[in-house]
Amino acid sequence: MGLVAKLSYNILLSSLSKNLALIIAIMVGGVVYFAIIPFMKIKEVDVTIFKLKQKFIKKAA
Repeated sequence: MGLVAKLSYNILLSSLSKNLALIIAIMVGGVVYFAIIPFMKIKEVDVTIFKLKQKFIKKAA
């Protein structure tokens, strides 16, 4: 995550201002972080995702 954020910051820095490049790099890092979490098999995260899925399935039905 940190590596992706740093690389995106360096790439964005050449075309954007420092502040905007930093904000976008932080958002990219956050997206990568939340994309990796389900694959880490953390019990609490798995339980939370399962409960959210159940909640949305009940609302849809």
